[in-house]
Amino acid sequence: MRRLLCLAFAAAVAAEAFGQTSSTPTPGGSSVLNWIGGGLKSAGSTVQSAVNTILSLGDVLELNLGFGLGIKAGFQYGVGRTGAGYVESERVGMDGRQVGTWSERNACFGLAPLSLVLAPAELFRRTSETCDSVADFFEMSSMGIERIERDNFSTTTILYHTARAAGPWHERPGDIGSLGGEFHLGFLGARLRLKPVQLVNTILSIFGAGFGDSLASPEYGGFARDNH
Repeated sequence: MRRLLCLAFAAAVAAEAFGQTSSTPTPGGSSVLNWIGGGLKSAGSTVQSAVNTILSLGDVLELNLGFGLGIKAGFQYGVGRTGAGYVESERVGMDGRQVGTWSERNACFGLAPLSLVLAPAELFRRTSETCDSVADFFEMSSMGIERIERDNFSTTTILYHTARAAGPWHERPGDIGSLGGEFHLGFLGARLRLKPVQLVNTILSIFGAGFGDSLASPEYGGFARDNH
């Protein structure tokens, strides 16, 4: 009888222990799901970062063809612009993430280093109106100026509608200090520009930094005005 009572007690204890075990979630089950979810989220973030970096690399380059009436030859070398001309054209190609076609009117003027022959006018700037005018012309032609007007976009994005540039400066901050050139004669032309500011932005973005929207268009970075 005593043996039966001991067996019954042992069975009851085992049943109670089994019931508690079966009602408890499998150890580590939810942890595994959380780990998988965290891994997928991390992978998605990595892929997104890689895509953004690739797109940022595209921002560095402007390469397009122009079809339309005009004549122009010009170069940009970071600190200035040399060239002259006026072109009304339909552009095909890319300007950073702006890929497709658009209409453009472009005028530029810059005579450096030939303009240096007028440098002495700076010494006599205040002696007469003529010297003032020659000195102003010397400064303008040495820096080089350009005006760009764009419309009729059929592109992935729109960088800007209107922008002015002088020397290294450009109303779109991402285009400041560009390097490259353009040649247009008659009805056909081509343009190639590299944008160092955008390159720096791409490198910084790899490390989670960068300039963000401040390089996007003339509406940012203190250049706000109506471009439409």
